[in-house]
Amino acid sequence: MARSISTKPATVKSKTQNPYTQPCFATYACEHSVYGCGYILFDHNLEAIGKYVGDGNYHQNQFRTYTSYSPEFWNNYAGSAYMETQGHAGSSENYGSNTCNNGYLGHMGHYSVTEFAKTAGYNRGWPSAHNYNAYGFRDVNSIVGDINQDWAWFTDRDGSGHRMLFGQRSAAKYYQNRVREGMNMVNVPIQSQEGPTSSTGTTDNRFYGGSCINTRANRVCLMQTDGSGYKQPIVYNNVKMDWRAYALHNNHFAGTTEASAAKSDSDSKIYQFFNNSANYTAYDRANHSNAASYSGSGESYWRTQSCICDNGMVYTFSMTPGNGCSFEKWNTDGTYAGVQWNGTWTTSYGYEQGHRFGSRWQVSSDGEYWWAYCPSYYYGAGIYFAVVRVSDGKWLYFQSNDSTHGRSLAPLGKHKMVYTYSTNKDNPGTYYRIMDFDYEFRRRPNGDNIGDWDSNYSAYLLDTAGNSTGYPFIIPAMYNTSLFTSQLESNVE
Repeated sequence: MARSISTKPATVKSKTQNPYTQPCFATYACEHSVYGCGYILFDHNLEAIGKYVGDGNYHQNQFRTYTSYSPEFWNNYAGSAYMETQGHAGSSENYGSNTCNNGYLGHMGHYSVTEFAKTAGYNRGWPSAHNYNAYGFRDVNSIVGDINQDWAWFTDRDGSGHRMLFGQRSAAKYYQNRVREGMNMVNVPIQSQEGPTSSTGTTDNRFYGGSCINTRANRVCLMQTDGSGYKQPIVYNNVKMDWRAYALHNNHFAGTTEASAAKSDSDSKIYQFFNNSANYTAYDRANHSNAASYSGSGESYWRTQSCICDNGMVYTFSMTPGNGCSFEKWNTDGTYAGVQWNGTWTTSYGYEQGHRFGSRWQVSSDGEYWWAYCPSYYYGAGIYFAVVRVSDGKWLYFQSNDSTHGRSLAPLGKHKMVYTYSTNKDNPGTYYRIMDFDYEFRRRPNGDNIGDWDSNYSAYLLDTAGNSTGYPFIIPAMYNTSLFTSQLESNVE
């Protein structure tokens, strides 16, 4: 009798879109009076997919960057340092290559391209670039464990508590909401509670930004302070709120009945959730002050970047101007584990020197890796950097004591990051490296110093506008991050 042989077909789902063909970042350089300015847009395969380049005193490109024949912004601001790339972050804090100019909201001085864009990029005007948009970069809270990164949430210190806004991933929209008498912002009270081993709870203050939502683990970390540089996470578990829905609706009265009498913040479902003591657990109050007496200590006292992992572990990354940075940890049971890394070198600027300065954060497209960073040199050059794997809390770090060139960072693909520094593009092109976090975390021990990674850059691959000396940077795009999870093959493991 013949044998019957059966085989199980490979599990391959039908795909409709390749996520790697979406825009990832644009290179930017500007020599407005002679060689012109412009953007070259790259996808997640590092293929050029768009160009928008203008001429200076020549006449052979897409738009004019010189004299009154140029577009409005270039006509008014082309000679400004934030537009030019003839200098670098080691010589002036206004250059676009300043390490703190890139973050979750894109680039402070330039618009982010989206998957629906028809151009490679454009610039913001003044003072929009360095002042108005800076509020959003200062106040935006972290989001991890989420494959849908088209939303944001913000907190600032105005008012008596955590003044929150859930909205779109837009610094301009946040500024518009914030300055119009706090439109769509809800003021959530401070929660004063003791941690598992600390004898005193936080009583009176809150952070610019500083908090974190982990949508995959249904956890929220609300960071508080007593105003002396101490920190305390207030952690909400088993959260059933659809934060993205509130953000895209952009109205904190969403889900409530229409008013028959004047409404207040306490009517908001967001307020009611955060003000319910049954919803949260207080972690330890940090048992030391990492703010100390650093020069211009506003950044140390009133800002931090935080990440709450799937297991409840909490990390914070704080810039400490005049000193460096502090990376701290709380265990899954809420006990304080102390400073894990204190980066030190030289003078640096926090937001107390202007809203545009300070630490920043980004997250991989799959929500699995969160990284925070800040300049190591006061004009915005160099970098302190830490990255956390959200699933289990493993982390890596490095610092670069560079007083000349800034760094520009952007998520790439599903779990990678592209990393550039503003050396002379006339060699030619933008110098960059790619970090594959899945690979790096598999081959390195927890808490490893990955300083060897800040070297051996690739050149001659990413074209950049202009053809003379310049110090370029990149502008992160805003694309459909969910496609890197929903559209990739299911049987790779």
